Amino acid sequence: MLSGQDSTITYSGNLIEHFGKSIQILCDTTSELSDIEAMSSLNYKFAELEVPNLGVTTNTYWVKFNIHNSTQNEILLLDLRQSSLDEVFFFEADNSIKLDDRTRISDRLIQNQNYIFELKIPTNSTKQFFLKIHSGDQVQLPLAVGTYTQIQQALGKKDLYFGIYSGILFAMLLSAILIFIKTKDKIYVLYVGYVMTVFLTQANFQGYTLRFFWANNPEIERYSVYVFSAVVGIVGSVFIIHYLQIRKNAPWALKVFYAIFYIYPFVVIPAFFGYFNFSYNVLQMIASVSAFFVLYVAFYCWRRGNNQAGNLLVAWSSFLIGIVIFVLKDFGIVPYNTFTSNTMTIGSAVEGILLSFGLADKINQLKLEKEQANAERLRMIQSQNEILEVKVHERTAELEDAKERIQSQYDHLRMTQKQLVESEKLAGLGQMTAGIAHELNNPINFVSSNVGPLHRDIEDVVGLLNEYYQLPEQPTPEQIAELKAKCDKTGIDFVQKEIHLLLQGIEEGSKRTAEIVRGLRIFARADKDTLVPANINECLQSTLVVMKSITKGNVNLTKDIDSSMPFIECFPGKLNQVIANLISNAVQATKLPGRGTVDRHVHVRSWHDDNQVHISVKDNGCGIADSEKEKIFVPFYTTKSVGEGTGLGLSIAMGIVEEHGGEIEVISTPGEGSEFIVHLPRARKGVSLSAA
Repeated sequence: MLSGQDSTITYSGNLIEHFGKSIQILCDTTSELSDIEAMSSLNYKFAELEVPNLGVTTNTYWVKFNIHNSTQNEILLLDLRQSSLDEVFFFEADNSIKLDDRTRISDRLIQNQNYIFELKIPTNSTKQFFLKIHSGDQVQLPLAVGTYTQIQQALGKKDLYFGIYSGILFAMLLSAILIFIKTKDKIYVLYVGYVMTVFLTQANFQGYTLRFFWANNPEIERYSVYVFSAVVGIVGSVFIIHYLQIRKNAPWALKVFYAIFYIYPFVVIPAFFGYFNFSYNVLQMIASVSAFFVLYVAFYCWRRGNNQAGNLLVAWSSFLIGIVIFVLKDFGIVPYNTFTSNTMTIGSAVEGILLSFGLADKINQLKLEKEQANAERLRMIQSQNEILEVKVHERTAELEDAKERIQSQYDHLRMTQKQLVESEKLAGLGQMTAGIAHELNNPINFVSSNVGPLHRDIEDVVGLLNEYYQLPEQPTPEQIAELKAKCDKTGIDFVQKEIHLLLQGIEEGSKRTAEIVRGLRIFARADKDTLVPANINECLQSTLVVMKSITKGNVNLTKDIDSSMPFIECFPGKLNQVIANLISNAVQATKLPGRGTVDRHVHVRSWHDDNQVHISVKDNGCGIADSEKEKIFVPFYTTKSVGEGTGLGLSIAMGIVEEHGGEIEVISTPGEGSEFIVHLPRARKGVSLSAA
């Protein structure tokens, strides 16, 4: 640096950028100078570069500069365009402002990651300002002075460039994600992770993570630069190991990459204890060594015929070129401008694009390998086909013989199954027939027992009528008195009442008989080959009628019938068989030792919803153990004593319900009882039936 007199920067209306040679810098190696001592010191020296580069150091730097305002705008802004600085103090006369990387974005003069201060300079006057700077990483001083509008325009241009960079990387990420979804190759996931960490690292270097990710938690920013630098190194190494297939092409390089994995975290740890300069310098050194090592490994693999290594070599070289220009800019070898300050970002974008091209080329290689593999597989298949064709002819004859035997056995099994089903039907019919005969006998006996007294009463009435008709036209009082005496003796009033009661009894018996016959007719009706509209309440009522001999006097039967039940397409006769089987099983289940009729309960219920109709048969019987629930629908499985059941009832019922597209739900608790619920669809194949 050169010593000299104070220099003045004149603002005449245009944005002033990179005026480092007009500022003076004081290095406080002890960081112990007071503000007054530092500002009054005579040891300031002019900077040699328009963008001074102070390196990575623990020193505190003071910056002094004078600004003359020759415009009518008395409010200007000072923009220090390095957001990664740890602390910046701004001094104006007796006023000072402190900003650091822990200052919330919302608390800043302009909500931006740059350090921006307000300069109040009256027209045609000059004021002196000071900056006190301390940081644990690279310290550069790209300064700019302008109006609010000019500074905002410059910031907007920077945001635009970073937005373009972000758009390029996110386009690469999206394409990689889409390719991964199609190919399921994990290399694309690693590529997404690598590009994402590169993006976050670059965003961190330029302060966008502070601005957009943790604007309200800025204390994270001080440590994030070290964390991101380590993470991008680790993730990048993992990606390169898989991209270059290091285990196959350069196994000797694995140890170096593994060493990188372990070194990075240990280097970051000192930063959390305040040793920022140490961590930053070591990270830079490791990053440089790692970058050239990757370049060497890529070249090595490319020389061994790995095309992917060639793609990486070009992509990585472009990134290294960006880094080299960026470093040369730091040392003042190349000028500081928009391009040189963003070469690392540009290089990472170019690297991401070239790597995406390399991954796309990998797809072509995979397609070629797949086509070659398919061709080889087809050749092998054709060879195998010739051998198999001979064996097929040999086995075909054997299969034809086996087919005939299996068909014969199948026909026999179907016949046996049909006989078993018919046997189960006949067994149930035989059990109900005796009960039906008993039920019919009661009303018939009631009718026949009333016929005799009715016949006698009618003869008495007819006899009196005959005597009445034999009277002359002018009967004597004696004749009338005699006829009246006979009527009184016969008890014509009593006979009249008795005839009425006997006729009522005969009518009741005939109605009861007709109800039983109607129920039997509905229950026993034959199903057609196709589904027919029917109301399951009819099936339920008719089944209860014909099974009255089984339930009456054995259990307390209650029913809850849905009066608004809609019609469904079904086989009514088969559903009768399902209901009869469930009711019979419920009655059997309640038959427990020491339990009388008053304690045996069976509840039958029907209801419907928008999609299904439901029938429930619930008992308070012995219940079913969990281990047996899955077996009760298996043919021939029964828990009843020998001679009490065939084990086919529930199997047949399940088959009928499944034939209707429904299901049977079993709810049971051992010792408390069981509930069997039949769920049947209201409509089949899109056909809907409304209640009649």
